[in-house]
Amino acid sequence: MPNEFNEVIFETKFWIVELGYKQAYLGRSVIILKREVLHLSDLTEKEALDFFRVIRRLEMSCTKGFGATMFNSMCLMNGNYKQEIPKKFMHWHFVPRYKTSIKFHEVNCEDLEFGTKFNWEKVFGSELEKINQTKDFSPEFRQKIIKQIKRYLA
Repeated sequence: MPNEFNEVIFETKFWIVELGYKQAYLGRSVIILKREVLHLSDLTEKEALDFFRVIRRLEMSCTKGFGATMFNSMCLMNGNYKQEIPKKFMHWHFVPRYKTSIKFHEVNCEDLEFGTKFNWEKVFGSELEKINQTKDFSPEFRQKIIKQIKRYLA
């Protein structure tokens, strides 16, 4: 179930990690379970343990590679219930947060809401263009982000 860019960062036995298609928060990724489940409680113990290993690897990589200060991880599943029969698509949003602005390959990245809740509008709304210079988020730039994440994966 890859995103429209099919930008897989890495895989484990149970999870696929893809670069989020909007990079309002540098390094934002989506962690997707390889099988269909509807509820968090449907995860096996092995899947749950592997998930925490994935999180550990992403946190370490984004800390070393981008200077992330902290992380938000969420499994909302709200969109799955917009259909009469809910879509069994277990995925987590992994969002690095930054106390100070950073420059990555000449692009300034700022987390203006650091210390507050994750801002979905920033990811999916018009604020993205104002905050992070999305004209520079070309496929080539996105590959640089992936390369940097992979560089520090443990």
